[in-house]
Amino acid sequence: SPITNVVESLSGQVAGLQMVTTTGAPGSTPSMLIRGISSISAGTNPLIVLDGMPYEGGWNNINPTDVESISVLKDAATAAIYGSRSAAGVILIETHRGTMNSAPKITFSGYWGLSAMPKRLEVCNSAEFIKVRKMALINAGTDESRWPKYISEYERDPSQFADTDWQKEYYQRGFTQKYNIGYTAGSANSNVSLSAFYSKTDGVTIATGDEKFGFRLNSDVTRGKFKMGESVSYSRWSADLESNSGFSSIYQVTNMEPLAFLYDENNDGGYGGAISGMGMSDAGNQVAFNKLIDNTSSTDYIAASGYLQYEPIKGLIVKFNASRNMYFSKSRLFTPTYEIGAAKRNTMASLSESRSQTTNDLLELTANYDKTIAEIHNLSLLLGLSQEENKYEDLSASGSDFENNSMSLMG
Repeated sequence: SPITNVVESLSGQVAGLQMVTTTGAPGSTPSMLIRGISSISAGTNPLIVLDGMPYEGGWNNINPTDVESISVLKDAATAAIYGSRSAAGVILIETHRGTMNSAPKITFSGYWGLSAMPKRLEVCNSAEFIKVRKMALINAGTDESRWPKYISEYERDPSQFADTDWQKEYYQRGFTQKYNIGYTAGSANSNVSLSAFYSKTDGVTIATGDEKFGFRLNSDVTRGKFKMGESVSYSRWSADLESNSGFSSIYQVTNMEPLAFLYDENNDGGYGGAISGMGMSDAGNQVAFNKLIDNTSSTDYIAASGYLQYEPIKGLIVKFNASRNMYFSKSRLFTPTYEIGAAKRNTMASLSESRSQTTNDLLELTANYDKTIAEIHNLSLLLGLSQEENKYEDLSASGSDFENNSMSLMG
């Protein structure tokens, strides 16, 4: 199966690179350590340089199909080029630009895949649960007057209870689809590469998944001693995330009694849970939390760069680079009013949103001279000026006491 993000292509391929995956949610990426923990407060993520420019976006905003090569720099010598930002290592990524003197070529690829839980825990149905629960209480010497009421009620009338397999209701068969289309061409003096992609994944847990799409345009033109080129790209990633119910989802799914109903039209929100007065556990209906709570995240990445190169004499290249990268991030959490059984109630809807924008501007002017002397000596000189500006803006807001659950808008 194709890789879903660039990080996966590095797994097990680079000595000294540590990758830790903490979640299997769609769109999640592992954390990376190249030189170990190099800072307490400044972060340990490596510096990413995409097509010669510092990259501020996330791994989900890079299409793996666009990548031509990846290099990982771990030596201390990288500080001479990238400064203190390279303390945690540097990852160099080059994307396809096409080749000169090549015929026009159109490529297309599509992928469809299924994912599922390889194994589920074996749990009791309702009748087995009552039998095992009674056995446990008897063995513990618990007086029958202190038994949960659902035992006697189930024995009196089993029809008033459900027989829910919570793992079956919460875990599903995930589906992934991905499409890539590309165009490359080149003449004696120019080359171009244009690509676009779309990807969507439905998670193995209900009401979770992510979606990605974007495009990239790279081109170069040579005229005599001059060479110029540009790169323009846009990508978007959005995800429906698992909702926080106070406990981990695996706890909720495996501790919820099978006696509880998945749906209950009499409850606010339409979902069931622990039955009032029956002495059930505090586990909640995780399906209801994922369905009712709107927990989303999205990122947009826009990048544009260009260069002008001049070679006045053989071996001397003067190059000017300019780029702007913009990274937008948004998260939203709306919790409506609900009643999910006896122990899970929310009487006041709330909404919190946060948005951020990161802008990176870079100007570079370099002069590089290379000369081979007597075929055994190499002389290399580099002179450069660089100016970089980073701007970060963040806005967060929250509200509550909405008129109804349909008016989940801020201000």
